[in-house]
Amino acid sequence: MSVVQTISNRRRGRCAVGPAVVIAVLALGWSCQPVPILPSPQIDLVQWAWIEESETLLLVTSVAEPEPFRTHGRFELSWLESDGGELFRALYNTSSRANPVPPEAFGVFDIEDDSVKSAGIEGDWEVNVDDFTLLTDSATVRRDGSLFVNWAIRPPKSLTGPVSLRARVLPKRSESGEWVQIGTLEKVDGGWQIAEVDSIGEASDLLPPEPFSSMIADGEATAALRMLADFWDRGEDSTTIRAIRTHALQAISSSGTFSVGGDSYPLADIRTVFEWMIMKPDVLRFRLPIKGDLEPERFLYLAVTMGKEHIEPARGAGKYVLPEIDLHASLDSADPWVVSAALFMARKQDIELEFQNLLARWQSSNPWDESCTEQALLYLASRPSRYLTQGSAGMEGLPNEVANLAEASRGHVEIQPWLFLTSAEWDPDLALLEPGNHLVLEVRDSTMDVITEQPVPPETGTMDVSATRNYYSLRYLDGLMHGESRFVEGTKGTFVRMAVAVQGGV
Repeated sequence: MSVVQTISNRRRGRCAVGPAVVIAVLALGWSCQPVPILPSPQIDLVQWAWIEESETLLLVTSVAEPEPFRTHGRFELSWLESDGGELFRALYNTSSRANPVPPEAFGVFDIEDDSVKSAGIEGDWEVNVDDFTLLTDSATVRRDGSLFVNWAIRPPKSLTGPVSLRARVLPKRSESGEWVQIGTLEKVDGGWQIAEVDSIGEASDLLPPEPFSSMIADGEATAALRMLADFWDRGEDSTTIRAIRTHALQAISSSGTFSVGGDSYPLADIRTVFEWMIMKPDVLRFRLPIKGDLEPERFLYLAVTMGKEHIEPARGAGKYVLPEIDLHASLDSADPWVVSAALFMARKQDIELEFQNLLARWQSSNPWDESCTEQALLYLASRPSRYLTQGSAGMEGLPNEVANLAEASRGHVEIQPWLFLTSAEWDPDLALLEPGNHLVLEVRDSTMDVITEQPVPPETGTMDVSATRNYYSLRYLDGLMHGESRFVEGTKGTFVRMAVAVQGGV
């Protein structure tokens, strides 16, 4: 098999030109390095090269793809001017159906009318649009649960930059997906080079446009965040949205507080109530072994953007730690950060949401990200099993993630521990810990006295334990590091996610 055939088993039977050999070398260089299967479709720019002789830029992007041709709808790459105007967009169809080009085909968008010109299976012919050329040396590699898309692009000679580089993965049967910035293109000595950004894609190096930049600088970050709802409703570019969101949240974090109406809310209190919710065990009727939970920053974002002033003052000497939040209205938002945080609050507070409304939002054309999927699954898995069993009213046309949920074993209890580092101050991140040999499972009686305890082996992902009228809890001790979970009754037929809050020793 030739080097070019290694890149794709659908390559043409002719000689490759220009940068194809370079792409092959890059891809083969990684073949000995295992690529982890990520729990979310994180997009990475894993390699790039500028080929001076052919004036070609090579960009190699990757995304987790556990099931080839079934995980995603298509992969898109886009170039933006500094003012946010789109210069170029190409796609690769990752699915088994036309979308809109055939499966395994590349294509280039006509920015003016959003039409697509096919480049054929694995880039079988060149496509030129607005002086950008997608070359035939574009190719793909599927390996170790990941899809590598190798883009070979000749930009116009007149282009000077800088240019923002972004990518997105569209779910199957969807025309929307959240853009992620993966780098910035700069022209140096006549050639293009890329300054990579972090894989989170939060566009932290991009300044928000006016008037948002001035609003944030003038202490109006809360107002700036609240204005993003209109951006999502209009379908504005999410790179700009992320830039505004990132800088506004950073400003609020630095101030340590935000206001809604006449009430002020310290961020340390927001973290406290978030951890209080996190600590509530998830007693699920379906098996769903997900480590971790919602990012605290999304929880804060929901409180800031959707919070309302309380009509009635707090009783006595008490005070509100959160503004009033309409979770039903939040679920209808076009903003996936709002939706995911609303689902988190609804499941932690046992608030009943309309099943069909949740599914309608999930399957709508509005943006929906992996955090939304995770929170929706955790919410639905806690509902009575009759809602999701075959033959029930809502089963037809469910997202695959819902239809594939398996009921928890009816004869026993399964417990999944996960650990996080607690914080007395505001921290926008949720730091997860590995238990090692320091986790113990406790059995408590009705007075909460510990009856028995047993160590939890470090390699244990979940534990099968006996159903009981007593209670289970977890304890962690590693030198100065210590922590515990809340307790939960050993009800048979449940899958329990138990968070352990760890502190000390830092």
